[in-house]
Amino acid sequence: MRKRWLEWTLVDPRSIVGGVETHLLSMAACLEQRGYEVSYSSDPEVLFSGADERGQFDVVRTHGAALPKRYLFRVKCSSRTRRIHTLHGSSIGMMRGLREWHRVTHYKAFYREFCGCLKADRVASIHPGLFLCRWFRRLGRAVVIWNGWDSSKYLGSNLEESLPVASNSWAFIGRLWDRMKAADRVWRVLSTNPSLQLVAIPGDGVPDHPRVYKTGRLTPSGVSRALCSSLGLLLPSRYEGLSLVLLEALAAGVPVLVTRVGGLAQR
Repeated sequence: MRKRWLEWTLVDPRSIVGGVETHLLSMAACLEQRGYEVSYSSDPEVLFSGADERGQFDVVRTHGAALPKRYLFRVKCSSRTRRIHTLHGSSIGMMRGLREWHRVTHYKAFYREFCGCLKADRVASIHPGLFLCRWFRRLGRAVVIWNGWDSSKYLGSNLEESLPVASNSWAFIGRLWDRMKAADRVWRVLSTNPSLQLVAIPGDGVPDHPRVYKTGRLTPSGVSRALCSSLGLLLPSRYEGLSLVLLEALAAGVPVLVTRVGGLAQR
């Protein structure tokens, strides 16, 4: 009988593309190659019971702050189901990086991260510097599993991509609206350096600019081509767990210009 593995997140990871989603989809594909049956769910009742209509899961994995309310009090533990909680970053680190100690939502996120770790049989962290990882390692319940997926092996798409040659451009990959990614730092450099050209991936919400090319959504292979044809990757984040795009750039031999924050300072 195939072992059953559940990836539980607040939204279907196959509907959006981000670092956490790429991580868990790549891991799911790897597990399936090894004979596991991998399911996805955002239904709290499945998470609380550790089972769906087909029966019990052997492993239930949750991620970061992506947990429903009252998780700590309602989740049921069983001898069969092993629970893993993966830390991709830290709300404490994010608050420090953004200097936003006043936001109640950040403390709620930290509480959910703590609940996930407390109820887990094993805590998996993407680098050793995370606050909760250090704490639970002292209790003998945490391990470090560095990010390092070659997502192009596992993730596919039907998108057709035709990218211009970007040999005189730097690449920026990230969400414009996310202050952690610090796109505002890039735009300040763009305004003061008339020789800088930029390839923005995917470029959603990026203002039109004669020296900025917006790619739109790309497949992993499309991102790789854009990186390899650029001068390098700009990653000026105020906080990072351990960025997958940084690892992809380094794996391809692409120069990177990054801030030494979070997991970026661990490598």
